[in-house]
Amino acid sequence: MPFTLKITPDFSDYYIYGLSTFLKDYKLCWHLNKSMQINMEHLPGLLVDGLTSRTYSLFAHREVSELTDVILLSNFDQHIPWFSKAAHFHYFFIITGNPLSSQLKYFEKSLKKIPQMLLVTKLNSAEKKLVHPLLTDLELHLTQTARKEKENLKAKQSDRPDGI
Repeated sequence: MPFTLKITPDFSDYYIYGLSTFLKDYKLCWHLNKSMQINMEHLPGLLVDGLTSRTYSLFAHREVSELTDVILLSNFDQHIPWFSKAAHFHYFFIITGNPLSSQLKYFEKSLKKIPQMLLVTKLNSAEKKLVHPLLTDLELHLTQTARKEKENLKAKQSDRPDGI
């Protein structure tokens, strides 16, 4: 007999900041990399299917030694917000894992120092619940992207002649 499995995602280890700035995504990412001494890379955009498909720009940095991810996700595609209840945020800055409180303070301080940054707001638990669909889409997208990268790497390695 079929049954339904209901999964309630737990995003308690996500620290989400809403950012308001008129900087373009690449310029903002450059400032983040420079000020935080990280290396965020552009990933394939987050595709969200609704009435029309929208793609939201995405940058990420994985700190393997600390098991922490730093993600910059646009809230807009062609002037249409993904999360309309937070349309005043142009981007979401997301930290996953278990960063130290000193790291969180450093990230927040660095965000506020970026030129043309108008607003930096840490989302509280009630606001985080509103963005659960976004986080679920993001997790699936990052998993699929990592799987594709791994497959591409295996394909490249199998194409190489032996001894190289």
